[in-house]
Amino acid sequence: MDYRISDEHADPKDAPGLTTEKVVYLPDCFLCYTPPEIAPPVVLRPAQESYGCITFGCFNNLAKVSSQTVRLWSQLLREVPDARLFLKSKALACPEVQEKFRRAFCSYGVDSSRLDL
Repeated sequence: MDYRISDEHADPKDAPGLTTEKVVYLPDCFLCYTPPEIAPPVVLRPAQESYGCITFGCFNNLAKVSSQTVRLWSQLLREVPDARLFLKSKALACPEVQEKFRRAFCSYGVDSSRLDL
């Protein structure tokens, strides 16, 4: 890939990124989504109403989840005792990978029933 289309909000010209692509800047395109006129109004609801509790989540590649990350997430879950953690990754289709994460959180005092894998 030689070019990346962006704008000055996502990629400020005075703070070049770490990419090798040349950035092509478009004016006024940051978060340019406009919902259709027939879209229903946005209604914000507390997490407790929609899922029953506060739920933190990560949908990232598990190869990027370090032991330090698990330790910090565990600390967060201990400080918010009714919260859950939802991890979504293709790798979690494997029961052995799920068990590895359950054991890791357990080692930091987080019961595996609080994990949605």
